[in-house]
Formats: sequence, C-alpha cells, structure tokens
Amino acid sequence: MKSAITRILFLLLAVAFFLQAANAQTQLTARSTSQLPKASTPIAAKVELLGSSQEREILAEINLARTNPTLYLRYLEDFKASYRGKEIKYSDGSTLVTNEGVSALEEAINFVRLLKPLPPLELRKGLVLGAKDHVNDLVKTGQSGHRGSDGSILEDRLNRYGSWSVAVGEDIVYRSRKAREDVIALIIDDGVKSRGHRKNIFKSDFHVIGLALSPTSKTPPMCVITFAGGFADKGNSNPLVPTAQKF
Repeated sequence: MKSAITRILFLLLAVAFFLQAANAQTQLTARSTSQLPKASTPIAAKVELLGSSQEREILAEINLARTNPTLYLRYLEDFKASYRGKEIKYSDGSTLVTNEGVSALEEAINFVRLLKPLPPLELRKGLVLGAKDHVNDLVKTGQSGHRGSDGSILEDRLNRYGSWSVAVGEDIVYRSRKAREDVIALIIDDGVKSRGHRKNIFKSDFHVIGLALSPTSKTPPMCVITFAGGFADKGNSNPLVPTAQKF
C-alpha cells in the first residue's frame, strides 16, 4: 500500500515539475520574441517623399509590374485595343503616332511573359531630389534627353545628394497621362532600339528608385524616374560606394 502511495506521489511531483518547466520555457520564449528587433518600415511605404498622388500611383504601378508580371501581362494584352494602326488613342483623348505600331507591344508582351517576379523598388530621398532637378531643368529649358543644361549627367545629379552603388538608370516620360499608361509606354519603349526604359523597370540589379513630376504648367506634365542598385543619402554613416557603370 505504501509502495503504491509512494508511486502516486512521485508521479504527481513529476507532473508538477514538468508543468512548471513548460511554463518557464513559455515565458522565456515570449520575452525572447519581444526582444527581437522589429522589421523596419520599407522605404517604399514612405510615400511622403513624393509630392503628389500621381507620383505615388506611378511608383505603385512600376512595383506592380515588377512583383506581378503575370498580372501586368493582362494589362498589356488589353492595351492592344488602344491601337489604330500606328496610332494610340489614349483615355484623355490624345493621340500618339508611334514608330513601330502594335509590333512593339507584341514584343513587350513576349518579354514580360518570360519574367519572374522581382522585389519592389524602395524610395530614396536623394533619387527623388535628383529626379526633381532634372525634370525642373527640362521644363525650364524646353530641352529633352538625359543631359542637363548645366552639362550634368545622371550620376552628377545623384552625387549631389548621396552615393549610389552597383548601377544607375533614368527613364523620362515626356507626356505623363495616367500612371498605368505611363508605365505601359515605358515597357513598350516604342522607337527605342535598346529598349532601355523597359530594361530599367525590370532590372534585377535595381533596388531603389526616385521619381518626380514636373510642376503644374501650361506644358504637358513630364516625369523623370531614377533607378539605382543602392543609394545612401548624404549624412549616412556608412555611405555606399559606386562599383559599376550606369545602364
């Protein structure tokens, strides 16, 4: 009888010890989890760097194309209906006479069909400022192209505000309409033999972005978009050092 009681007491003590140990482990896990560093807010979410809803929509549209090329393929397919021979009829009533007609769109569709999803691009203040400098200069001078009226090239404009790494690129929309129409136009890249604008959007080496629309004026709005592999704004304690040429 005593032996049976002893065994029962032993089992009760063992269960109590197990429950106490499990509770202590749970508390330790909870404390350890709470002490883990929280994920930082993505720079892409810091849309306050962009001054207008149109700029934010263009950023979102570029990232949609990168992260979900299968979905964007549908938008490109639907855009075929906008063609009338070599002309594109836009939703704002304007017409664009293309160089290549719908064949450039067909090529873009084939290109996007083979893409795998890429991470979204994150905003960087210095890239936004570099884009603003150039779009303001284009409006002021009435010029076009990637060289500023002061002789500056993209790297010069970005170096004013920080340090870039890996690679840089720049796209220009000379008549901005709706965000999706702008991005589709860059992906089609009509008349550009290298398809450089399209490549910039889908370049896997690019991880950060900046963009700026021209101020409201009598001229149609323009948009300059800057890309880089990485970018450290001035004042960063660990600046990035350029390591490759631009694309």
